[in-house]
Formats: sequence, C-alpha cells, structure tokens
Amino acid sequence: MDNLLRPFLGRQITRERRLFNYRLSRARLVVECAFGILSSQWRMFRRVITTSPEVTELCVKAACVLHNFLRRKTIGRTSRTPVE
Repeated sequence: MDNLLRPFLGRQITRERRLFNYRLSRARLVVECAFGILSSQWRMFRRVITTSPEVTELCVKAACVLHNFLRRKTIGRTSRTPVE
C-alpha cells in the first residue's frame, strides 16, 4: 500500500536509514501505547471493529475526545480538597 511506512531492511544501511527506522519504531510504540490506554477504558477496542473505515475513524476520534475530557475532569477533582 502506498500510505504505509515500512522500515528499511538489511544490516548495512546508512545512518539516515537507521535513524528513519528508529523514529518509525518510536512512532509505532506511541500509537500502540495510545491504543492500549483506549482499549483499557473502551470495550469496543478489545475486538475487531466491523464498521466501515470512515465510521471507525469517527469512533476512534470520539473515544480520544471522551478520554481527554474524562482525564481533565478526574485530574481537576483529585487536586482539590473535598468541600464539606
């Protein structure tokens, strides 16, 4: 596919290609960690999503927005002392 990045293969690759492979690997880890966090909170990410790519994209975006909203609410609540 034209829109997927693959690491360069081989042992004797240039410094620039090794740097590209490293950065690609780090980016993949960030995405995997993000989906790990989302799947721990949202059940829909624990199985195959059987909708169209457009609907799947909207679901992922909505889950990210909800996750950020809930984190802000939780962080704001834990930093204050309870009012009696």
